[in-house]
Amino acid sequence: MLFRSGASGNPLTLDGNTLTTTSNADQYLSEANSVTIAAGDLTSGAGTIHFVSGTFITTLTGSIVGPSVVENGATLAGNGSTGAVHNVSGGTINPGTPTTGVGTLSTGNLDLDAGSTYVLNANLPSVGNYDSISVTGTVDVTNATLNILPVAGFGAASGPGSTVIV
Repeated sequence: MLFRSGASGNPLTLDGNTLTTTSNADQYLSEANSVTIAAGDLTSGAGTIHFVSGTFITTLTGSIVGPSVVENGATLAGNGSTGAVHNVSGGTINPGTPTTGVGTLSTGNLDLDAGSTYVLNANLPSVGNYDSISVTGTVDVTNATLNILPVAGFGAASGPGSTVIV
């Protein structure tokens, strides 16, 4: 289990080879601040990765291999790719750079439970300048919350809607 306590401090960056476990069991990750998966992959073998608290940010060079669960109080963010994602009540999924930038998070199956949140950063009316999730499997967003956050230059747009889960 990755666990780093303390309310303040610098974010943690995983940069290098694949971080994996040898037990192939479920892994529970907790971070007081944020973890950026900058290079290499994060995997638990045949198990599931549970993000318990903190923000976990994927990048174009750092992905999450296999399924993950975003627990109450945790956030999965970034522009990278993951396996199947299950976002439980109180968990948050935030594609792109949290609070400042838009981007696309690529997943396998996507399951957003009631009470979970999808944060969408939007810089409209620019076409395509908003967060999205690209899903290569099934999608279930029944009763999840969509929270749209404007970023610099945000303005109301008229015309056709935008696709935020592809």
